[in-house]
Amino acid sequence: MIMVVLPFNSSVNTITGNGNAANQGGVSGFLGSSMVVRNAVISGNSGFGLQLSLKSNAQLIASTIQNNVAGGGTGDGIRLMFGSGLLISPPNTVVSGNAGFGLQCTDGESSVVNTGLLALSGNGLGGVSGSCTGF
Repeated sequence: MIMVVLPFNSSVNTITGNGNAANQGGVSGFLGSSMVVRNAVISGNSGFGLQLSLKSNAQLIASTIQNNVAGGGTGDGIRLMFGSGLLISPPNTVVSGNAGFGLQCTDGESSVVNTGLLALSGNGLGGVSGSCTGF
């Protein structure tokens, strides 16, 4: 058997400066969507950085979510709503300098796995909200 190992090509996707008080910016998964966020920089958006709503799911890998502001919302780095789920995979993701929580779960039905892989610092309302639970 011959195994070929291909090099990992790193590409950084940048989502920045989106949204306003009437229409929040950042990346949003809505109504049962699934996504993988890898090697992304999500910064300077109004309202939130990454939001999952209505039973949406995401995997978060090696990204940076920072400096998202409160315009139209709390400015959470990551927000999970209405039964959504988040799997955080290595390497670590940095969540820092957001106006709200680094990770906010707005209901008891939303869950997150591997919060230890989040490098949290300087978020205005704290690191992980007390309402976030594992699956």
